[in-house]
Amino acid sequence: MNSIMYYLNSIKNIFISGLIFILPIAITLALFKFCFSLIKSWLGPFKYLKIPLLTSIPHYEVILVLILIFLLGIASEVFILRPLLHAIEHLLARVPLIKGIYSGIKQLINAFTSQDQLSFQSVVFAEFPRKGAFSIGFLTGQVAAEICPDKTKPYFNIYIPNTPNPTTGHFIMLPEAEFFKVSLSRQEAMALVLSGGIIQPHRYR
Repeated sequence: MNSIMYYLNSIKNIFISGLIFILPIAITLALFKFCFSLIKSWLGPFKYLKIPLLTSIPHYEVILVLILIFLLGIASEVFILRPLLHAIEHLLARVPLIKGIYSGIKQLINAFTSQDQLSFQSVVFAEFPRKGAFSIGFLTGQVAAEICPDKTKPYFNIYIPNTPNPTTGHFIMLPEAEFFKVSLSRQEAMALVLSGGIIQPHRYR
């Protein structure tokens, strides 16, 4: 009886080891397939552009958009075309309903990229939502003196992102004594937030 249980436990452990190995790969492929299908559904209208050289290539609409993005990147670097792109952005920023969404998304995307060093100035730890519980936050600037909760000391704006969706979160104002900066890059901090702490910075492992 004991030998049977031993073999059953061995089989179970081997199965669990295989499951642990294959699950990350399967989930990664499933997420990639889902994202790819979602992007393809968004790019459906590009199929109506019957370009002779591309129609015979599978998923050519994705290739077409990649080429378009590359061309826009070139245009943003060309001095002559740059004012045109700024004019389009300025137009979107003035259209009712669209301007609030567009401006907010643009600022958020810029804040998480290396091109913007000012929006999220540094990563901090703040006691939120209660004393003794620390959350990752991003220092976004100093509060104007006119709206400080306490006029006798400076306050700072801190954005606390939610897990797993960092585009939603909490905005808090704290004095300098109630938060402290940490040696994490914005990308490392976002990886921690998105994964719920599972993905640790490689340099600290």
